[in-house]
Amino acid sequence: MVRKNNTLLLCLFLSVLLLAGCKSSKETATETAKAHIEQIKKTAAVSGGLSGVSAKVRLSANINGKQVSSSGSLKALAGAGVQVSVTPLGIFEAARVEFLPLYVQYINKIEAEYARVDYSGIALLKQHGIGFTLLESLFLNRIYVPAGLSLDSFLAGAIVADAGENMIATCKAADITYEYHINKATGLLAKSVGTYKNGASVTCEYGKFQQVGAAQFPATMELTLGGAGIGASLSFSLSRIKENSEFTPTLPSASYKKVSPESLLKLLGGK
Repeated sequence: MVRKNNTLLLCLFLSVLLLAGCKSSKETATETAKAHIEQIKKTAAVSGGLSGVSAKVRLSANINGKQVSSSGSLKALAGAGVQVSVTPLGIFEAARVEFLPLYVQYINKIEAEYARVDYSGIALLKQHGIGFTLLESLFLNRIYVPAGLSLDSFLAGAIVADAGENMIATCKAADITYEYHINKATGLLAKSVGTYKNGASVTCEYGKFQQVGAAQFPATMELTLGGAGIGASLSFSLSRIKENSEFTPTLPSASYKKVSPESLLKLLGGK
């Protein structure tokens, strides 16, 4: 049962991340003054309050009405990698997923095996140009700037709307629209919402910000994936959050069996 639950959790985990940040065109509000764009550039949502973080985490997943949960840990460092470990009952680490600059690595400690797959080897990632930098920004509570664009060019055509305690910046790149909700008082990224042209929708909400070092960081992250025939959510509840300045990719034990990327994708529900 533990192995089955972990597999379902990791399946949802990867599936949500593959779609995070892809949103279709949906115009909002009217274009605001250039001064508002300059204001956004100075916020923590853009600059990123922390370059690295580590924490204990409680993961809860809902896949079309089926719920699974587990404890674990999260570690992320800008430019180095994002690591999520699954530790059922807080007793032993059963599995680990690492998003590294050049590939995704999955380690199954129960079966003593591991696999690696390039981002280009995952059809959905390749099709939409999603890679490490998007996943990195997701976990570090930052606005994602699409590859090949500078911050200035990405925000140049932004539409900014006032929404109470937040301002909403809507940016377009090619056929994709990115919508970011930024808290006006703190400058922190509170929510990212949108849909893309096949009807899928993604919402990423951050909450319970707390002081970590010289910056604030969310203690809760909620990803919701919707669309035709899709209903899934993944929640991260963080504790013992610390600023992190070190990250070393896992080197699997020599006794571990390396399995093919196809085996990894099959295990995680990919194609």
